[in-house]
Amino acid sequence: MYDLTIDEFPPDRLAAIVHWCNNPAVNRYLRQGILTLETVQAWYTQYFSRAEHQLFAVYADKTLIGYGTLSHIDPTHRSCEIVSDHRGTKGANRTILKSEADCANIAIQPSGLMAQ
Repeated sequence: MYDLTIDEFPPDRLAAIVHWCNNPAVNRYLRQGILTLETVQAWYTQYFSRAEHQLFAVYADKTLIGYGTLSHIDPTHRSCEIVSDHRGTKGANRTILKSEADCANIAIQPSGLMAQ
């Protein structure tokens, strides 16, 4: 069994997103397209510079295995959109959750996100 954790995505690991998105075996059923490190860095800088969007990392036994986003975070209504892309070595899985109940176990902190 894996010890799964989520944490803020380390910007110095953006190359992992490029690798996963460009790997045909991983993204076989997902949107296709070649990404470069420059395009991912631009996306990260532009999109995640706003407080209502956060990028998180998924770890299994301290190994980075995927990522996801919290988007359109609304602390007043305790709602957000969660999009998780677990692309790394464990295969592809994409889930979109939209509701207050879906966000109930995520605490939005000024410094980032924390699972409760």
